[in-house]
Amino acid sequence: MTEQERQQYNSLSWDQREEYDRIQRKHPNWSHKQIMTRIAFDPDPFIEAKKDPNSPDVMREILQAGKAFLIEVGCFVWDVFELIDDAIDALTDMIDRGLTYIGKKISDFWDWLTS
Repeated sequence: MTEQERQQYNSLSWDQREEYDRIQRKHPNWSHKQIMTRIAFDPDPFIEAKKDPNSPDVMREILQAGKAFLIEVGCFVWDVFELIDDAIDALTDMIDRGLTYIGKKISDFWDWLTS
């Protein structure tokens, strides 16, 4: 493990370090980057269990956290960042269109009720 990798390892939480060590024992041929990537995409134990994983807000948080992690570990693949940004923009657009559609349907229903 290089000094930079050691610093990254030391910056992990206690639970993440345990997970790192477990993965390293299970996959001794994996590189530091592979293990760090696996840890980054494991569910956060502090995420509330009541949150719906299909919720747009949760999806947005996951995408933003993935991008932040890639930047933190020094992975600067601009095509990946662009893909993540496009996904966040598409998600935002879908939410906006969904809310507009629902608002229009409620308005149509209200107009029907009051006519």
